[in-house]
Amino acid sequence: MNKLLTFLVLTLLPAAAFYAQTDDSVKTYHLREVSVFGKKYHIDQSEFPVEKDNLNHVLELGGFSIIRKGAFLAQDVYADGLKRGDYTIVIDGERYHNACPNRMDSPLSRINPIEVEAINMVKSSSNLQSGLGGVIEVKRAVPSDAFRFSGSLSQMLGKSNETGIALLAEQSHQRLSLRYVRGLPYKTSENRAFNDLYGYKDNTMVQFSEGSFYGAAGSFKYSASFMYSENVSFPYLQMDEIRSAVYNLSASYGNYKLYFNYTDHLMNNTLRKSTMFMETDAKNLTVGFVSEFAEAYYRHWNADNNMRMLNGTMPISNHLLPDINLYSANVFHAIDFQGFKLSGKAGVSYYHMGDKDAINFYSKIHPGAKENRVFPLLGVSVSRTEALSGLLSLSGMLDLAAEAPEAEALFVSVKRMMGKPYWSGNPNLDQPIRASIRTNLTIPYVSLDMFGSYVFNYVYLASAKAGMQKYQTFGNVDALLLGATLRVKYEFLESEISYTYGENRTNEKPLLEVLPLHISNSITLPRIYGVKFFIRHTYESAQQRVDPTFSEAASGAWNRIDVGMSYTHSGITFGVDVENLLNHNYSKHLSYVRDPFASGMRVIEPGISYRFNIRYNY
Repeated sequence: MNKLLTFLVLTLLPAAAFYAQTDDSVKTYHLREVSVFGKKYHIDQSEFPVEKDNLNHVLELGGFSIIRKGAFLAQDVYADGLKRGDYTIVIDGERYHNACPNRMDSPLSRINPIEVEAINMVKSSSNLQSGLGGVIEVKRAVPSDAFRFSGSLSQMLGKSNETGIALLAEQSHQRLSLRYVRGLPYKTSENRAFNDLYGYKDNTMVQFSEGSFYGAAGSFKYSASFMYSENVSFPYLQMDEIRSAVYNLSASYGNYKLYFNYTDHLMNNTLRKSTMFMETDAKNLTVGFVSEFAEAYYRHWNADNNMRMLNGTMPISNHLLPDINLYSANVFHAIDFQGFKLSGKAGVSYYHMGDKDAINFYSKIHPGAKENRVFPLLGVSVSRTEALSGLLSLSGMLDLAAEAPEAEALFVSVKRMMGKPYWSGNPNLDQPIRASIRTNLTIPYVSLDMFGSYVFNYVYLASAKAGMQKYQTFGNVDALLLGATLRVKYEFLESEISYTYGENRTNEKPLLEVLPLHISNSITLPRIYGVKFFIRHTYESAQQRVDPTFSEAASGAWNRIDVGMSYTHSGITFGVDVENLLNHNYSKHLSYVRDPFASGMRVIEPGISYRFNIRYNY
């Protein structure tokens, strides 16, 4: 079946490319629970206005991918070989930093889909709020003056069990939105639940709730929100999110915005079968100012970790993140000059560790470690687009970036029991610097993106030893990343193929955690009498290029087919989707995390699931 589906994909694509047409500026995506109209503004940038309530497939377009960590609230983003904090995620210009060092509370979980107007995905570091790889900008719709009500009710059945409700009401430029989601961890195609696979005591109910208020009075805008989640299972780790509360306030005038958000996050292993107890209590505060041309923010991050055997012996207390303070500011400017677009940002990040005693921990393997670090920030890009003929255009971009290492890579501090390696940051890390070239070739209905990146001082896992004690820490290597994404759209067919090649140039081994060849195809029939049908095929090739130094294992290829239909009448839309129609048992290559606190097992995807959805707009 795998070989047959792959053959069909590779034969359909050339046929679609042969029947291509001219205008590639507007793309329409009809995906599971998502309708997207994406307009390509620039070689590094695509904007996706979102109409429905599932963002997963929007964030798997244009070479981006979602990393499966566990339950339905547990995702992170990946693109072009870069991940985690390499891509910053901002919501209306606001940064939401994770409180968990393993990103249980990824910024993606802070997005309320019912409020989202557009998602801007940028693969350049020259934007004001970009990370080393780029930025994902989520834009909320501004409340309207007229009365508007929108509601959504969804239910997952089959191997998934999830219920979600979202409500939105607005009038006179004031909006109130509410969302509530609950469900049990899903089962695999073999009907195996989390307690069968990953050592859980039971399949505990996951709950998430959110309320937000957003108002506008002329040029003045203001918002407040609260989010709360509990018992989110993370089978790829040894601990789970027991609770997480997020508070947010913001106020803006014109293009000038001041915001505040605070996360209180507790994780432990009480949902698991274990002879020991582990718990981390983490808190993160972010206060920021942002405009079109400048940004400044302060981040305070603190986390305490405790471990002990259940009989009370061998207690260990760790100041896992020892009172980290980050002060960062940068400015941005862009100009058009004789057909070229020049963009750039420049700034500085200053780290200060409040608990100076933690230096003694790092110094055992990183002599000369200091509690303060300063990193200059730089992002510069130059690009140009040329129409080579009436049917062919060529774009090119050079991009240079210098970013600060992530706080956890610099300062995490964990002693572990039973002879396991300690987890240590490296305050002596050098600054990552990325140089990239991108090209885009567009002919009617066909678009080919290619890139090459060389990252100097790429932050990478490293091993160390002090006496008899082993450590897992971080170091710098040079990394080479090459890749391409081919998109084809003709009539009702849309296809996308993306591939990334990663190599650790320092030791000439494959780079850790690189997505293999990924193919998606969808056929969407036009709406007839209010009814629309789609079928989508997704394929991921086997990944044999792995680095066994850090226990990365090869993964197998997999196929998945999803089908669905929807009916719209008088503002009401009824939708039925079947996900993983053939009930395949598979896991994505990126569904695994390195030590420490890793479970050592890949996260298997859900078996066949049925999504029923009702949406109403007035």
